[in-house]
Amino acid sequence: MGYTLNKLKQAVLNLIIKMGSKMGFTSKKIYETPSQDVFNYFPGGVIISYMGSSFNVKWDKIYQINVFKIDLITVDRIEMEITSSNEVILINEDYPGFYPFVKKLTEVFPTISSTWLADIVNPAFEKNAQMIYNASSAHVLSGIILDEKLQSLIKVGGDENWNTYYLDKDGAKWVKSFPDSGYHGGGAPLLTKVEHFPNEEEGTL
Repeated sequence: MGYTLNKLKQAVLNLIIKMGSKMGFTSKKIYETPSQDVFNYFPGGVIISYMGSSFNVKWDKIYQINVFKIDLITVDRIEMEITSSNEVILINEDYPGFYPFVKKLTEVFPTISSTWLADIVNPAFEKNAQMIYNASSAHVLSGIILDEKLQSLIKVGGDENWNTYYLDKDGAKWVKSFPDSGYHGGGAPLLTKVEHFPNEEEGTL
């Protein structure tokens, strides 16, 4: 009938939103009140507790925040990755209190763009992954942004410290490392753009 799959899904989504509006519902719970059961704030951070999991997140331990969407056939769901100390925490907009948490993040980290929510919505049913916060002045990547970047890199070596070396198409050098390797599982990996590989001078690449 001339429809692509995305056009068909968009048409279904528009119908659902239209029906929801007539019944008094909104497509996103942007104005919901914070849930004390999920996001419990304390001076310097937040405890996120949901579905049996609990994470104690300190603002000054957050390396990076990434956002993207998951295609759930008829709707998209916004996901957020928080790289904090030794772990990558994944939450999404279905968590009660998610949108007040988003507002809190912009207060804690003023460099987060106020338009990222609008930017990530279109086009519909696309991942639209983006990094909205990075604590490092260097070019450091984590989570889904790290995974996507690795797809365009060429592995050229590594060392005994769990570091893996990569080259970009333009010759830029990247190192995948585990700065919190003392934690169980090696901690969360980081991908850092560097001028020289750690062992380049020794010629052991």
